[in-house]
Amino acid sequence: MGRYIPILLALLFLTGCEGEQASTAASTPTPPPTLAAAETVSTLELEVGSNAPAFRLELVRTGEPGELQVDIYQGKGANGPIQQFMEWAPDCQLTELTAEDVNFDGYTDFHFLVNTGTQGEEYSAYYVWDPVGGQFVPDPYGLNDILNGRFYPLHREVISVTQGGERWTYYQYEDGGLIQTGQQETGADHSDWRIKVNNENILRIRAECRGEPRGDFPESDIGLTLTVYLEGEENQPLQIIETGTMKWNERFRLAAQDMDFDGNMDFYYTYSEGLHDNGVRCFYIWDGETGIFLPDPYGLNSLMNAGIDEENQAVTEYERGTDWDEERYYRYDPDTGELCLCRSLYYGGWGEGGEMAVTDYRRGEALLVYSAKSEELFSGPEYEEFCRWRDLDYHGE
Repeated sequence: MGRYIPILLALLFLTGCEGEQASTAASTPTPPPTLAAAETVSTLELEVGSNAPAFRLELVRTGEPGELQVDIYQGKGANGPIQQFMEWAPDCQLTELTAEDVNFDGYTDFHFLVNTGTQGEEYSAYYVWDPVGGQFVPDPYGLNDILNGRFYPLHREVISVTQGGERWTYYQYEDGGLIQTGQQETGADHSDWRIKVNNENILRIRAECRGEPRGDFPESDIGLTLTVYLEGEENQPLQIIETGTMKWNERFRLAAQDMDFDGNMDFYYTYSEGLHDNGVRCFYIWDGETGIFLPDPYGLNSLMNAGIDEENQAVTEYERGTDWDEERYYRYDPDTGELCLCRSLYYGGWGEGGEMAVTDYRRGEALLVYSAKSEELFSGPEYEEFCRWRDLDYHGE
């Protein structure tokens, strides 16, 4: 019996070693999954503006699910990026860098899509150029929260539109922030708007539709009531305007512009629209003496798509045909205050070429000051010269 004990001990030793080996193999950790390689999905050469350097931007998928990185290089970027930003884009597979002046300060900013909803809602990440700091800063205004943002420099407006176009919301910049100035929805019989006339007068205007178009076609206007209040005093109307419009739908809106360059904001709404987006607007001008709006005293309502050109200190009119466009510029007579036509620019296109003409109006007489034809459409040296005449102080020097 004694001679079997060493054999049993040896077998037990071997069995124990095999058990330890099996236990060690079972506890070996699974290696982590290999991350996808970083991938550049969009690049952008960006000219910010005068007195600012040029940049090259790269939008990179880092390999982490939903993670995007923005690399900003100055010049050729030999020393690596000078700024980097990270964004979370969980549901956005297709995105690209877009250059746009989103705060209307004359400097080019950038943005890119980061999220899309089930109904086509789109949200973007915005980065704004800071001319004082000499760098880009993440959205300081709340633009990232705006649905389907659109930017309109002419009115310095940011507009949010639902995917189906049922609701239009309007914003403007004020005191370093973004303020909602109005909203119009399909089927609503009223809308509310905000206008900062000047530092002393911030107004609320309620627009109310008073009925449906008469007849089988909208040949006659819809009754429209505009009730004006001082902000914070909505229980006491400052002014009630009874007027009309041929365009009451989700696209109806009030827009503020200083139409007579007196430092006070006026307002208008689109009365009607025809072919080629030609529209007639109904203007009301702020009168500082009485503290109310006056119906158009200048004849602005007779102009097509009337607006203003701040650099020229001029009122503009824009009319479009099937194959032609005409821009007209008006200035106020310093003695009489009358609105006078001073220049028109005509452009007609045919095939791949264009015909251009510039006419000046002096003391009621029309004088053709430039005409040319171009073999190229909206390009070439003739077209470049034509565009220079948009400066009303330019006379062909």
